[in-house]
Amino acid sequence: MEEVSRRSEVPRYKFHRDSATEQLIASEIAIGWLEVGESTSAFWLQQRQQQTKHEQRQQDTMQQHQKHMKAESHKGESTAAAGQQERQQQKEQQPRQLEAMQQQHKHMQGVSPKGESTTAAGQQE
Repeated sequence: MEEVSRRSEVPRYKFHRDSATEQLIASEIAIGWLEVGESTSAFWLQQRQQQTKHEQRQQDTMQQHQKHMKAESHKGESTAAAGQQERQQQKEQQPRQLEAMQQQHKHMQGVSPKGESTTAAGQQE
């Protein structure tokens, strides 16, 4: 006080109220945030187990689907190979079949409709 009385100037202050802060301090509301941590409750554990089972089933289904697709792919390849082998056998048999048909045709030309044999020149024997 002594120091203030020696000076001829007195500092002036003006107080401004902050009603929002006053209300916050006066209230019983906590200030902060929540952080979600792992719960040890039975409900949470049950939910987590169900989720894990669901994920495992999805994984199993995907693996089964991939195995099925792989098997179908191999089946298609073996079917294609079998078809190719069959076509190859048919190609090999065609000349034999053609030869047999030609011989049968020659034989039929050599026999008359009445059952009489004829020579190549068409004369009766």
